Amino acid sequence: MTHADDKMEKVLLAVTALSGMSVVPSGAQRHFHIIYAPRSWNEALAHCRAWHHNLASVHGGEDVKAIMDLVDRSRMPNGEKLAWIGLYDDRLSWTWSLSGQRLDDSDNFTNWAAKEPNSWMNKEHCVVMYDDGLWNDDDCGVHLHAVCVKSTGVPILSHNKLPWASAQAFCRKYHRDLVTVSNEHDNTRVMQLLHPGQKAWIGLSRDSWKWCDRSNITSEMWQSGQPDNRSRNESCVAADLNNTAQWNDSNCDSRRAFICSDEVQPKSKRQIRLSVACSNSSVNLSEPAVMEDIFKQLERRVQRSATSKHVKLSWVRRADGKVFHEKPKKAIH
Repeated sequence: MTHADDKMEKVLLAVTALSGMSVVPSGAQRHFHIIYAPRSWNEALAHCRAWHHNLASVHGGEDVKAIMDLVDRSRMPNGEKLAWIGLYDDRLSWTWSLSGQRLDDSDNFTNWAAKEPNSWMNKEHCVVMYDDGLWNDDDCGVHLHAVCVKSTGVPILSHNKLPWASAQAFCRKYHRDLVTVSNEHDNTRVMQLLHPGQKAWIGLSRDSWKWCDRSNITSEMWQSGQPDNRSRNESCVAADLNNTAQWNDSNCDSRRAFICSDEVQPKSKRQIRLSVACSNSSVNLSEPAVMEDIFKQLERRVQRSATSKHVKLSWVRRADGKVFHEKPKKAIH
């Protein structure tokens, strides 16, 4: 290290106030990309996550306008009007009400009837047991008797008919919860409570539609008559680019154009005043080489921040064109 370098190092070590610097984005905005090469939903998801942020989530009018302004219908494959977005129906997300435990068919007891669960019309998100002990997914809004479980662990059949969520609330208020069926013994005990031809709610349900970026569904934009699960395998959602990006459920294996999104941080400016103590008067802070070296060290410190990729530094010059100004000395009385 030369003598000049040594003097500069002393100056840079004396730069203060940077450790208090913070960059707080005012909120992320989505920037959309329409990819016209047809892919299945899963292939589209992999592409978006590799090259952008995710398959697009669409939350209201501003997002719809941005997408509709972007689309070039002449490039849509085979004259298709639908493009994949990041909404899907996770049909394996069954969860027990009492424990909150997720049902995994490979590890946990199940007793589904043949070809069930089938999510008919994409509206069956709660589970009933039939009088023969078999399970079926059903519309959560149907009014049925429910099997509750007492605090002693004994199952009991309710006398009133309620939709699933109300049945859950009833069981939690007057007993412990809706019943959990963990094995063949539990299944038999619940089955024996049912009369011939009867079905009743048990404590198994699942969420319906989810965004793959885990954001909340703030508004539903289904096209009329959708979702309908017409092919019984329509677990993914495409936007109708001929109809204000309204949602259609579709077979996830269908090959379509798709919409990716990037999370873009809005630009904002903040001024940070630095105090520099210089013990050697021979160092001129206004020299371009000195300023450049200080600037690079500041950039390196900022890059340690998690938000550094959204930060750009620049000097602020006053009316006289200078960046650094000597602090007036206090008068001695």
